[in-house]
Amino acid sequence: MAVVAVSGGTGDLGRTIVSAIADAGRHNVIVLSRATSTASTADGEPKRVSVDYSNVEQLSSVLRAHGVSVVVAALLLADDASTQSQINLIRAAALSGTIKKFIPTEYHLDYNVPITGVDIAFAPYQLECEEELKRHPELTYTLIRNGLFLDYLAMPYGPMPTNLKPLWLFLDLPHQRLVIPGDGTDHVVFTHTADLAACIERLVALPVEQWPREALLQGNRIQVKDLVEITRRISGREFAVSWEARDAIRSGRHAVLPSNEAVFAQPSSGQLFRELEREVLLTTLGGGYENLQGQDLAEMLPDVSVTDLETFLRRAWETKEKEQLSTTNST
Repeated sequence: MAVVAVSGGTGDLGRTIVSAIADAGRHNVIVLSRATSTASTADGEPKRVSVDYSNVEQLSSVLRAHGVSVVVAALLLADDASTQSQINLIRAAALSGTIKKFIPTEYHLDYNVPITGVDIAFAPYQLECEEELKRHPELTYTLIRNGLFLDYLAMPYGPMPTNLKPLWLFLDLPHQRLVIPGDGTDHVVFTHTADLAACIERLVALPVEQWPREALLQGNRIQVKDLVEITRRISGREFAVSWEARDAIRSGRHAVLPSNEAVFAQPSSGQLFRELEREVLLTTLGGGYENLQGQDLAEMLPDVSVTDLETFLRRAWETKEKEQLSTTNST
């Protein structure tokens, strides 16, 4: 039974990863936290361990003291400080003497491949961490490419639990709207966070010899315009569609999904989410999701069920209709 440390384990994706490992019961999991308190957690909850990401020696000592053999990172690499935290975590893992496996924050696409018409803001941070991993041959690591998170397509009616903050990409179920970049023929890849977490939980048990350097989890690969027909099939209705040109997206003049208006207006995170949505649209137009590479985790781990996009959206639509009917009947 391995001891797995999850950094960012109290964050959006991190909580899903922690839950998957804890619920499976095959490994022990601890959550690395910046919080200074080490107050005990509720019975059955993973232990939270306070760490100082600026102190490599202290961080390494904590990992060693808890017998950690696998580190899974789920930090949001959005600036120099968070990137340095993951770099220090890599160094601490290598120094610990107990850790052999490391999964860095990646969970999107191959940041080494240039994408036409867009410079992904977070790419330099990802690449800096990849370079740091290469300096530590004692660590076996896997870069996981899973495209976009399916969770975003069905908010707030997703039929599966999610810890992601509200954001709408391409599709706004509450308002029956779609924003399609270009002519919609570009491909996108969607994978649910629960499926990603399940694969990570299974990877932990595999010997280092079986860990691929690059891993692919391609839950659903579709052309963006397929969402027009899929929403028609699941709802029996015609959603309003905005077809947006590259120049309009690049300049921020493209249509905004109604549900995103409140998201983008948030003082603390609105601009970050606005830029993220714009980058996703431009990345799609630039072919960023066309040919994701890596060893297929669905083939490696056949016991992990990958969520089907259309089934997922159909269940979400049914939930929406039930909630609307219940609201109507109660008035």
